[in-house]
Amino acid sequence: MEEEQQAAWSFDLFAYGPFAIQGRYSLDCPEPTTQDAPFFQSFDLKNSPHGAHISLKVAADTGYFAQQAATVYLDRLLDVMSFYTNVYMQLSRAEPRPFARGSNVTKRMIEQAEWQQAFREAKQLDEHAPFFLRALHWYRKALGAENPTERYASFWRALCQLVPITDLEQIQGLCAPRLTSHCEGLWGAQSSWPHMQHETKPFSQLEEVYQDITIGPTPMRPSFLKDLLELLDPLHRMTHAMLVEWRNQRVDLPGEYHHTSLHLETGWGDVLQ
Repeated sequence: MEEEQQAAWSFDLFAYGPFAIQGRYSLDCPEPTTQDAPFFQSFDLKNSPHGAHISLKVAADTGYFAQQAATVYLDRLLDVMSFYTNVYMQLSRAEPRPFARGSNVTKRMIEQAEWQQAFREAKQLDEHAPFFLRALHWYRKALGAENPTERYASFWRALCQLVPITDLEQIQGLCAPRLTSHCEGLWGAQSSWPHMQHETKPFSQLEEVYQDITIGPTPMRPSFLKDLLELLDPLHRMTHAMLVEWRNQRVDLPGEYHHTSLHLETGWGDVLQ
């Protein structure tokens, strides 16, 4: 008996943030690697005032599943893209309001090749390194957090996903020693860790602040908030640099098609074609 062919469903999603694309283009849609994965038959992008207008055609049993599954997969694509561009991106089913008229917003131009790379890598990470993909998700949440305590906590949770560690173990303060052990195994003494800047505190101190934010009795006094704000930028740079190094040295994907380069003077990474 021939296998019943799935119906095709078309709909639009929107990715918004301080980025833009030139013109419009289509991405190559590889065959799904698992039986229950959605099959993207077409994936078209065009520029919009808020970011990107994404038109999809997906094969699935129902339209509800097609839209829900596509939303999950595209959200992971944005996790990867935010990591490589250091630009926060958010997915929406409804077209967001454009930026205020007359506002001077600097936007990152994203090329077709970068979208194609992120699309392919998100699917591979989901299959071969889901823990790293979860770390990228927390990193993207941190980029978009306006509350500094939420931003700090999300950067720290991104780091802890690399170990990985359970929520209970994180509450018990076990993330910092495991991160330290992993880094020592990769790079030796802390003084030689490539992601450690001179203003970065040890993992144990960073974890103490995280616990104060999430479960500790410390009131949110101005002095505590001031200390937290001084830690945010170094933590941001260290988190991104460590994710880049981890991607280079600990995540192996079939048929690697690019690699990342870490700039030690800034802590940022670039995608190299």
